[in-house]
Amino acid sequence: MPAQLEVALRERLSFTNLWCYNLGSGYHFSSQERARWGALLAENIVPHAVVFIDGLNEFYHPEGLPQFTSDFRQFSVPDEHVPNRLLFQNHKEFTDRQREPLIKLAIGRYHRNIHLSEALADRVGVKSLFVSQPIPFHSFPLTNAAVYPFHQPARAAEDRLCQLAYPQLREYAETGVLGTNHLWAGELFSNATQPMYADKVHYSPEGAKILARFIAEQMIARNLIPLPGK
Repeated sequence: MPAQLEVALRERLSFTNLWCYNLGSGYHFSSQERARWGALLAENIVPHAVVFIDGLNEFYHPEGLPQFTSDFRQFSVPDEHVPNRLLFQNHKEFTDRQREPLIKLAIGRYHRNIHLSEALADRVGVKSLFVSQPIPFHSFPLTNAAVYPFHQPARAAEDRLCQLAYPQLREYAETGVLGTNHLWAGELFSNATQPMYADKVHYSPEGAKILARFIAEQMIARNLIPLPGK
């Protein structure tokens, strides 16, 4: 994605002195990104613009617990009582109605993290963009094996949570709750005729290219990139 974004921006702006850096980490969601963004700024690493691409992992970690929290606690303090807030609710057997509080929790956290990360960016004069990414479990031809040959759609509990949550997240975006620096891309792959994913959830080269071009166009339209001589 960052490489494709760099290419797309350079092509549209017709200059090469522009660089995109990938600071994404596996399993991370908006809370960890917010913390890392603050840490980078504290080290005086200040870009011209910052782009956050989120969505899938917000609902893969609906309670806001990092991926290896439980494993780390078992390794470091196996005999210590685990606080209730660190107890993961196994929602694999939940009904859709039971999943609703988890969805509200995750969307609320994403909403607040956007505004906190945006405030940090504003404070140091950095332009920011927060992208709700396309995912295969929302507005995508999952049943077309030529486009998505990987697994039965939304069989895993996390996938179903995404499927239920994305229409609600779209409402937040459309009503402006997520702010003017938010970009909704949830339906970007709706009319796909070739694979947009290289596996169950990660983008194929073509998927990354389409998303990068979409983001680049929006960054330019919103004047997020300082042009030479300006």
